[in-house]
Amino acid sequence: MAQQPESPRLSLSENQATIQNHRIQREINNIRQYFQSLKGDLQTQLATLQNNYNLLQQNLTQNDLLLADIHLDLKWIPLPNMATIQEVIAVVTSLIAPILQYISQEPPKDYVNKIKQLYNCSSIVSVVAAFNDAIKTQILASKMGGKYIPPNPFNNQAVVAVNTLALFLAWLNTKYQRNNIGTQQIATQRLTQEKFMLYDTSETYKTRIKPFLL
Repeated sequence: MAQQPESPRLSLSENQATIQNHRIQREINNIRQYFQSLKGDLQTQLATLQNNYNLLQQNLTQNDLLLADIHLDLKWIPLPNMATIQEVIAVVTSLIAPILQYISQEPPKDYVNKIKQLYNCSSIVSVVAAFNDAIKTQILASKMGGKYIPPNPFNNQAVVAVNTLALFLAWLNTKYQRNNIGTQQIATQRLTQEKFMLYDTSETYKTRIKPFLL
């Protein structure tokens, strides 16, 4: 009986190489499957994020439309808590109460600016149109004391009613010069006499001559 030919035997090194190749191929397949699975998960997450973004955009659009409708409605509704002129005057009066009555303790412009800044401190002032220049001037006039109490009626030298802050400041400057400095001619003479001394600084000299520059 004829013998079958034997299959060629692989050497040990060839067997090890074959096993190694199979192992590498398995690892490659596992990695490929992992990335395929990861890709699918990422696509699912991206689709979910896109859906959430679309819903958010729809909600924002609806909210914008709703706010626009509310804004239009509010324009026609009178505000029950709208401040009255009496309330504004009460607030402003309380703000300026700590400031001393004016008796020439500082230049008129500095004092008037101090009061004007307090006029703008309260948030309710801007919503009351009746709180105008005339009211502000009346409040400022009430802070005058001594020789600076305004006449009644409150007119300037040109017999013009002092009912604006600009007219008030001009009147107060004139009063200040008359009471503290005298006429403009005397003020100029006094100014020429105020020389810059060795002990002076720019600030002390500026403070000293400031009353003559009104």
